[in-house]
Amino acid sequence: MTKLSFIAAGVVALASFGAMAVPSIAAPSSTAYCIGGTSSNIDLARDSNRILAQLRADGVDATQLGMFGDCLKAYVTDKDGTQKIAYFDPTTLEQIPADGTSLS
Repeated sequence: MTKLSFIAAGVVALASFGAMAVPSIAAPSSTAYCIGGTSSNIDLARDSNRILAQLRADGVDATQLGMFGDCLKAYVTDKDGTQKIAYFDPTTLEQIPADGTSLS
């Protein structure tokens, strides 16, 4: 074998090993789209102040609430001042990513 063949074989071996080290990415969960989430008997006219206070205690700067399908929709201001809409499970107040990606 020539010197070039040894180099080519080494590159192929390294590339193969590197591909094995890349973790696989799981497909997004269908529950992350606010479809068929937990049912809740939330009355926003009655419960919105309590829910806003709980979200703020959890570090979420929420200013207004609404429902979106089976999810609680909150208007949120990020630490950098950007405003966005965030979705939460109405029973647990766990945040549900709008794009189906994992929070972790």
